[in-house]
Amino acid sequence: MRSHWLLILPICLCTLAAETGVPLFQRSFEDGEAPKGAEQREATDGVAGKYVRYGDVAYPPRLPLAKELAGDYTLAVWLRAKEWLEETPSGFGKRVPPTLMALYDAEDFTPIVFRVCQRRLQLAVNHKGQWGAASGWHELPEGKWIHAAAVRRGGEIVFYVNGVREITVSLHRCVQPLVAVRVGNVASRTFFGDLDEATVWDRPLADAEVAALVPAAKRAEMATFDSHSRRLPDPAYPGRELRVAKAASSPLVAGLSAHSLALPWFGAGRNDLLSWGLNFNGHPAIHRELSPGKYAPGTPATELAAGAKLPHPPYYRLPRSDGGFDLLSTGKGTPHGDQLLRHRNTGKPGAPTFTAMDPILCDGTGFRAAYHAYLTAVQDVDRDGTVDLLMVRGHKGAPYSPDSPKGFWGGEVLPNSGKGKGYSVNGQWLGYEGRYIVVWARGERDDKSRLTFGKPLMIYQGETEFPLQWKGYSAPRAVWVTIAGKSWLVLVGNMDQMLAVPATVEGDVIRCGAAQPLLAGGAQLRYVYHPHAIDVRDLDQDGQPELLISGNPGSLSILRGKRIGGFREERAMQLGGALAMQTLIVPCRVDWDGDGIQDLVAGDASG
Repeated sequence: MRSHWLLILPICLCTLAAETGVPLFQRSFEDGEAPKGAEQREATDGVAGKYVRYGDVAYPPRLPLAKELAGDYTLAVWLRAKEWLEETPSGFGKRVPPTLMALYDAEDFTPIVFRVCQRRLQLAVNHKGQWGAASGWHELPEGKWIHAAAVRRGGEIVFYVNGVREITVSLHRCVQPLVAVRVGNVASRTFFGDLDEATVWDRPLADAEVAALVPAAKRAEMATFDSHSRRLPDPAYPGRELRVAKAASSPLVAGLSAHSLALPWFGAGRNDLLSWGLNFNGHPAIHRELSPGKYAPGTPATELAAGAKLPHPPYYRLPRSDGGFDLLSTGKGTPHGDQLLRHRNTGKPGAPTFTAMDPILCDGTGFRAAYHAYLTAVQDVDRDGTVDLLMVRGHKGAPYSPDSPKGFWGGEVLPNSGKGKGYSVNGQWLGYEGRYIVVWARGERDDKSRLTFGKPLMIYQGETEFPLQWKGYSAPRAVWVTIAGKSWLVLVGNMDQMLAVPATVEGDVIRCGAAQPLLAGGAQLRYVYHPHAIDVRDLDQDGQPELLISGNPGSLSILRGKRIGGFREERAMQLGGALAMQTLIVPCRVDWDGDGIQDLVAGDASG
């Protein structure tokens, strides 16, 4: 079979110009010259004609494009890895990630790098000092010839492996034009293996055009490649050596940018807690509910990563009539990143098993195309027995960063960001607020009783056609709450921005009244200063809803109350387990209680 497709490949490449047009650049390594640190190999072991083999750090030349590249483009190359080096868990080190192609501007800067990171295709793009990256979905095997392509189409990157589209990812553009390309190396990150037919087009090739570059036998081979999954460390919180006494009660801390969701994980009627911190080795943990607001230490929720390879959080609860639950996600980190996905729970209490991908139609298409919004809650808003969607759309003005378009993490000194900076002399943040609109979509059943969602619907403030809007430094989270038979829309922004508005469904429109403080005395949140998720559950099973709010700095707050303006904040607690603190902690050892034994004292450096 291998010799069969090797014979076909020269025919495919001979028709390349006719089918795809003349490329801006093509390096076929037929000239007999190998870059410094590399060697030329003969056609009997290659893709089409000769190819180049990199065995160590090589120094390939910087070669000009036929003309300046401005606008959309396609990058393609054949590769065969001798091995994938693994210097660090993050995939970044002195030799990794290995480079396939690097593109240069007229200032000899490299704003685009096509590479392989953690065995997946990756395109890294620098826009005015800000690096961003999009990654493929399949893990590339060693020792096999593989055709890799990345197509820039507007604001998106489409990856292809062996001519087959694998994933579409949003990624910012770089400043163009580009004038040159280097194949196989940037800095010391040389591709360790074989490369051939490195090509650049000044337009986005269509699916059929990319497929035509690869023989059918190789296209079929892609189905055998493993898809990417997060590798979960064990135990749930690696590196946490300090423990508290088994009966000691301490605040439950779920990790930076925490998302927490109450689920009947261990059986119907329960409110066990699924939490996932998004940063610093964050991964899912399940906390068994011991009593309302008190939980056991977290254990790895391996069901969310093993086998089914579920997307990244956040997740949303989809209740079932049998007391169980399914999960919804927006497909982040998967080939279905623009879809709303249902993950059916086919397991049993205490050991759920989730199916991988079951897309749900939203206004006849995918979630992102239908709504262009952030999903904040899945609830039965109109009380028709089918869940609906609450979403927030962003209408940002000038950006949050005081030095935009440069952000905080670019590694350079900026005039308005850093220690002692960021605020005006009269105490005002130098960045700008955004403006956000809250919308909803009605859940429906199609002729086969499958869950779908309709068109985006408006939420108005007052009796006029004035959209309900929020202005602040971050997007709010919105949730629907019913208290004493009256419906409210609760909006949570920062710790000092928490409001409730009376809400009434009038056909396809929701109308809201005047905003009121949710917490007693108009208090601020004490333990969550930047909410990432909000959930509504009757934790006490007394007919009164509680709100669970999670986010930064990693805590989970529970809000209890019987009326709007009377809610009070409590902390979710856990008994025993690892010693956990909030983010940005500055610890010290001192004999605090005078018993001759040093204690651990920590303060939150974020204030």
